Amino acid sequence: MPVATRQALVTGAASGIGEAIARRLAASGTSVVCADLDAAGARRVASGLGSSSAAMSLDLRDVPSDLGSRFEALDVLVNSAGIADTVPTAELTMDDYRRVLEVNLDGTVAVTLAVLPLLRRSTTGRILSIASIQGFRGAPDSLAYATSKGGLVNFTRALA
Repeated sequence: MPVATRQALVTGAASGIGEAIARRLAASGTSVVCADLDAAGARRVASGLGSSSAAMSLDLRDVPSDLGSRFEALDVLVNSAGIADTVPTAELTMDDYRRVLEVNLDGTVAVTLAVLPLLRRSTTGRILSIASIQGFRGAPDSLAYATSKGGLVNFTRALA
């Protein structure tokens, strides 16, 4: 009996780490949905992964409440999307801070909670969240980023 194809959702799949993970998952036979704010980039990556892969425009600052209903099944979620703050701490505004937290932490939580019921139904359900060493030790002039990644580390621990 043939093994059913696993289905993965990768956020931040239009470039960088997310793209590399999407490519590796597809190479292993996983059907990948490439999600990114950069819809054209997500389509570009998905088109190179084979006919079972697809692209989705996704803004982590405004995750649709029906995101989970867009999938019949889901086996893997890769939370890779993120942004960095490049503003020196002395010049960081609350708007800058909130923007980074909205994408890196709040958006990741929203995506995860939206698809969690699907992952729980899967016999191979997995969540991979890409954090950073800054989530453990911080770095100069990276206040919002380090805070968001520290929150992501502990969100992932609590969820596990």
